[in-house]
Amino acid sequence: DVAGTIFNRQAYVGLKSRFGAVTLGRQYTPFFVTVSTVADPFGAGYAGTALNLFPAVGNNRRTSNTLQYASPVVSGFSGELAYGVGEHADSNSAGRQLGAAFAYAKGPLNARLAHNHKNNDTATDRTQGIGRNTLLAANYNFGVAKAFLAYGIDKGTNSAILPTRATNPNPFGAIAPQNLPTASLDSRDLLLGVAVPFGASTILASYIRKDDKGSLNQDAHQWALGYTYALSKRTSLYSSYAQIKNENGAGYTVGNNSEVGTGDQALNLGVRHSF
Repeated sequence: DVAGTIFNRQAYVGLKSRFGAVTLGRQYTPFFVTVSTVADPFGAGYAGTALNLFPAVGNNRRTSNTLQYASPVVSGFSGELAYGVGEHADSNSAGRQLGAAFAYAKGPLNARLAHNHKNNDTATDRTQGIGRNTLLAANYNFGVAKAFLAYGIDKGTNSAILPTRATNPNPFGAIAPQNLPTASLDSRDLLLGVAVPFGASTILASYIRKDDKGSLNQDAHQWALGYTYALSKRTSLYSSYAQIKNENGAGYTVGNNSEVGTGDQALNLGVRHSF
């Protein structure tokens, strides 16, 4: 979310025809859509959300002043292109963001390859460089269960932002400088997950590994377990538990869709209603 703005979530207009859809405004990035709709059995919500370790926060989640094209679906294949204007009058590249995704969804298989490219330069600082995120994600419905797999590569400035940085840059109270949480500039993300439905109930589970390739080697692992019970098509009960193991001073926290979290474990209980 962006403080001081009129719209913190999506707000856009567009046109749609048999040739695809063009939209303009504040929108989800193709990268975030891949994480939330294909990679994560928790749907980027609850305590088990993949957003605790996958870098789909900040500008990797939503971008303002973005022009996006989504192609029609042809034999299960589709694609998306997004361009976010940097809004610096003296530069065409500073602050701009590019996104793309290529998808296949047919039968039991749903797969997406997404890329996010963010120029971190500002009007006063042209040395910030580029943040790049590439993600391959897929899920397959076996009937008795749906399996999830995702692998991401993150490189450059702001390619793996710590969700707690704005509110609590040191959530676990590290003292030694070498143990302070530091955003990785080169990391790999792996997710394995499953959703098992039976009747109105669904059991969710996932394992995520953040592999920091930098000199600090601040890796992290997350285990998550959840349960949902559908009261109706729009309303369900849910519970979710997740725990993160940080290594070498890493500062990842367990949050959910509404807050970034303050510790290395969390439990959610609640009711969800879709309007």
